[in-house]
Amino acid sequence: MSEPTSMEYEQMITALTASKDIAYAERNRFLKLFSIMAEEAHLARHPDSDTAWEDDWRNIVCVHTKQGQMSFHIHDSELANFSHLKMQANDWDGHTTEEKWKRFEQLCVVEHAIVTGAYL
Repeated sequence: MSEPTSMEYEQMITALTASKDIAYAERNRFLKLFSIMAEEAHLARHPDSDTAWEDDWRNIVCVHTKQGQMSFHIHDSELANFSHLKMQANDWDGHTTEEKWKRFEQLCVVEHAIVTGAYL
């Protein structure tokens, strides 16, 4: 099997980028609804001093629930989808991505129990 050509690599990168963009767009549809339904949600800005983040990924949707804060970086191109949220100070509580999703799962258990009267 021969090594892919530079054009084939470019096609693979384009396909992977398109797939990633679709995944983010789908996540952001969910995130819009989640932020509308949450007890409290707002936009925040990732500090410019942190050079690990690209400038067009510094906006954050912060969702506050009884299980704790959950924050999601969004691309500048998605800001219009979150126009219902006000920009506030960055109040990140230090949670990791793993902690965020654990909190989300806990929220699912609680909400399921409220709606159905049964625990997952």
